[in-house]
Amino acid sequence: MPENDDILFGREGDVATVTLNRPQALNALNSPMMDELSAVLDGFEADDAIRCVIITGSEKAFAAGADITEMRFHAGFNPPAARPDASPIPPGRARTGPLSAP
Repeated sequence: MPENDDILFGREGDVATVTLNRPQALNALNSPMMDELSAVLDGFEADDAIRCVIITGSEKAFAAGADITEMRFHAGFNPPAARPDASPIPPGRARTGPLSAP
C-alpha cells in the first residue's frame, strides 16, 4: 500500500487505522489524498484478517471536507491575490445579516 505524509495508516491485530494528516488545511481532502485513501482502504478490504477500520484526523480537525482551494483551481477561479487588477469589495457595499422582505 502507498504511504505519504498526508495519509498515515497502521494495524494492530484485526484493527486498522487511517489518519488524515494534513493539519495545515484542517485535513481537507484533495485529489492525491483521495487516491491514496482509496488505495489504503482497498488494501485493508482485501485483508480478511482486518475486522475494523478506524479513520481519524490529526490535530484539531477530523476533516474539513473537500479541498476548496483545489476545487477553485480546477474550476478556473483565480483568487484576487493572483489578479493585480482585483480590488476588495468597498465596505459600504459589503452586507451581512438578513435581507429585508420585498
